[in-house]
Amino acid sequence: DAIAAVSATAGVQVALATNVHTPVHARADARRLHQCIVNLLQNAITHTPSHGRITVDVIRNTDHATIVVEDTGSGIPPEHVPLVFDRFHRVDPSRARTSGGMGLGLAVVRELVTGMGGRVWAESTLDVGSRFVIELHGTEPHR
Repeated sequence: DAIAAVSATAGVQVALATNVHTPVHARADARRLHQCIVNLLQNAITHTPSHGRITVDVIRNTDHATIVVEDTGSGIPPEHVPLVFDRFHRVDPSRARTSGGMGLGLAVVRELVTGMGGRVWAESTLDVGSRFVIELHGTEPHR
């Protein structure tokens, strides 16, 4: 649903790249998780050129579920990676609000994910792209 919500206006290819053919269950609020994924996708769209690619992967592990949003965008300078989830932090402070946001989207993602008992982090390489990972506690499906 999150991919569908942003794909129409993306201007870049957004794809689900998962090999999981059965549902992955996690302890999470569906609405908040949807908001997190949309925020990560919108951020990726902002920083990925039109010829780039954004993928979303869902990985089931023994005791947790992992969602990965990865892009082939501009990447984040290494000194900024630990700060990207801080409120009002912008990698390029010269960007206007209209082109670079207010620096709240990733802070919201961190608050929502930690509120669901999970964790989130970023990995990035300049001129290659970024990878944002949400890890949530898994649950057994309801029978």
